[in-house]
Amino acid sequence: MASPRRVAVAVVCFLPAPASTAGQPRAPSQSEPVQPTFLVVSSRKKRHLHVFPKGGVEHGESPAEAAEREAWEESGLRIGTATHLAHLLTLKDPSPHILSPSTDPTSPSFVASCEYSFELFFLPPPPPSSTSPASPPPSAEAHTTAPPVPPVASLGAALDSLAPSAPSTSATASSAQSSTSTSLAPSPASHSPPAPLSPLAAALSPAYTATYLDPAWPEAGERSRAWVEGWGELERAVAWGRREGVMHEAVGTAREWVERWVARGAPLGGDVAGDDEEDAEEEADGERSEVKAGDAEGAKGRI
Repeated sequence: MASPRRVAVAVVCFLPAPASTAGQPRAPSQSEPVQPTFLVVSSRKKRHLHVFPKGGVEHGESPAEAAEREAWEESGLRIGTATHLAHLLTLKDPSPHILSPSTDPTSPSFVASCEYSFELFFLPPPPPSSTSPASPPPSAEAHTTAPPVPPVASLGAALDSLAPSAPSTSATASSAQSSTSTSLAPSPASHSPPAPLSPLAAALSPAYTATYLDPAWPEAGERSRAWVEGWGELERAVAWGRREGVMHEAVGTAREWVERWVARGAPLGGDVAGDDEEDAEEEADGERSEVKAGDAEGAKGRI
């Protein structure tokens, strides 16, 4: 029987929280919107469009391991440097498997071509010394035809976020802070490059690039990489083509997870625990409580 191909998707982000007087990042206040900055890569076939790093899950791999490997191959994210926070959700591709009995996604007999496992990763703040951006590999720079832009407006030399066929105009920086994405046109020609980063995110991104992204990576000659800031800008960047609906849902779920995480007092520096670790800790606490209660009952019986 036909079954969907398992594909792992890496949703990689950092939170550009302002630094406190002690030099440690602080969490945004309730009045400040949570606007993470995300790592995306250009599509191999349509270099002016962007996607999450993703790829097939190999034998013996978990979806999280596959997503981390694909992030290294497609964007140069160094293995073992990002913290896996959570498995967000699993969604099916709307296109049918070649052996699917039905081509109608609403049919019970429909078999999707792929099944996407979205894995959320967090990049902790780099050490204070990581201030110099990594140099892009020559093969990646060769694809960039746009004139250089100061780092405060975009990543410039740090990340090759523009492809040869990209339109010359870009969205305003305020759209990167948009809480929702509106009227995403399915036509690739209507997409512009990622909007410029805010001054804060642009100032922080070179350090994240130097700390987490290797200047040479397996698919450097096939893909460029970029930082995208804000939920609305992320949705506009990755929700296109036949997977538009899938990406809308995935971004929405990621936003809900991250905002709950921040509301709980997400540790933006130091050790970071995801849902799986927190659940394990809560379960262990419960077991310890039960043991203590049992010991107390035993002591009463002996008295």
